[in-house]
Amino acid sequence: MFEKFWQALATCAALPKSLFGKAIAYALGQREAINKLLQYGEIDISNNTCEQAVKSLVIDR
Repeated sequence: MFEKFWQALATCAALPKSLFGKAIAYALGQREAINKLLQYGEIDISNNTCEQAVKSLVIDR
């Protein structure tokens, strides 16, 4: 599905300890889960719904 994206990440020249290198390593490690998420399409990628539900609890403190 996103083969060109994964190929670009795999061939990207970034220092492993840099923030960009860490982000690439994380994304490659999550490849299977990300592909499933993108294929299903019904799951909201953001966590805004959860944050909005908790927001009133935090404000009421």
